[in-house]
Amino acid sequence: MVEGDGKLVLLLGSPRSGTSWLAKIFDSHSRVIYRHEPDSVQKSPGLPFVPELAEQDQWRDQAASYLSALQEERASKSAGSLPMFRKQFRGALPEYARRFYSNSVKVIEALASRCGLSISPQIPDWISSVNKEKAVYVIKSVDSLTRTGLFARAVPSARVVHIIRHPCAFVASEIRGEKLSVMQIDTFLPSQVKMSQAIARGMDITVLSAMSREQQLASLWMLQNEKVMQEMASNPNYRAVVYEDLCKSPVDTAMELFEFCGLEWDKQTADFISLSTDYKGSDNERYFQVVRDPLKAAGKWRKELSAEQIKAIMDVVSDSLPGKLFDSEGRAEQSR
Repeated sequence: MVEGDGKLVLLLGSPRSGTSWLAKIFDSHSRVIYRHEPDSVQKSPGLPFVPELAEQDQWRDQAASYLSALQEERASKSAGSLPMFRKQFRGALPEYARRFYSNSVKVIEALASRCGLSISPQIPDWISSVNKEKAVYVIKSVDSLTRTGLFARAVPSARVVHIIRHPCAFVASEIRGEKLSVMQIDTFLPSQVKMSQAIARGMDITVLSAMSREQQLASLWMLQNEKVMQEMASNPNYRAVVYEDLCKSPVDTAMELFEFCGLEWDKQTADFISLSTDYKGSDNERYFQVVRDPLKAAGKWRKELSAEQIKAIMDVVSDSLPGKLFDSEGRAEQSR
């Protein structure tokens, strides 16, 4: 039984795990107010990134206040991410005016950055207090994945959607980003070894430091996702979704998630899924591109990793909760 009013949806996952596509599927719903990675704009240095289960109660009030602040974060990155969608709580004129304003802000920010200036104009929601009651906030984050359990305690009524991608796909994408100089990869070894999941596996700094790059990234994927799955296992407001399942059946998967989050099906969402899965562009996709061939994107790692690399990755994760969702051929077992 799902509890609470579902006015807040937290969409969390590791980087390069399909969070942006799934987030835009949610954003395409006409009742959703979407915040794109607001925790990367408005940080909370006093809140631990990896709070252990036993200490989460002491941080609960601070986490609740932080989530409230993230809902209202309207920097262009958070409130103006593309593509933008029509919302039922805004008329046509305010909708187009907001898009024009948002695009203008992005141009001004780019020009200011070239001049060495930093500005932070806000994108208005233009929504009345009455209509706001009907809206559902969706916050997407990759930075706060290990805070999932804490956030769920802070706002018990929130729906939590946790997206998990094949570990080989995650590793291959991270390495690709490093080679393209668009990702700054940090495996956070000192933080990893302090996690109870790492301690239980005897993964100290010596063990992790001796691993290959692929294995270090695989351990990061495993420990972070396992922490979430362990802490949220009995929470009725939690759903884990496998990225590869979303790629295979995007409409059915989205319908199930919408129902879980208290959202009716929306034609605008159906149209966006059709558009985003019917991509016929070149093989040279942009690294952060949202619209792409999902099945091709899901299996790209098979051409990028050697058999030895795949085995090394699966050897690290195979006996973990998230690792058991997948096999070395890329098949996903039945997920929750």
